[in-house]
Amino acid sequence: MSPRTAKSREDQLHKLVEKAAQPETNRLWRTICRWWKEIEVLIVTGATTAKVEASNTRSSTSK
Repeated sequence: MSPRTAKSREDQLHKLVEKAAQPETNRLWRTICRWWKEIEVLIVTGATTAKVEASNTRSSTSK
């Protein structure tokens, strides 16, 4: 996914948060804003940390 698409998704989410106008969604939005650079990297590259990948592997093999 391109950075432009990631930005578009962020904009869509922001509109939904504004429409919901709930304390929980506002809190979620603030958290997303604080973490946006990291979230965008994940969206664009699909890359995660080795720790997350190891955890995902353990979860899927234990099912």
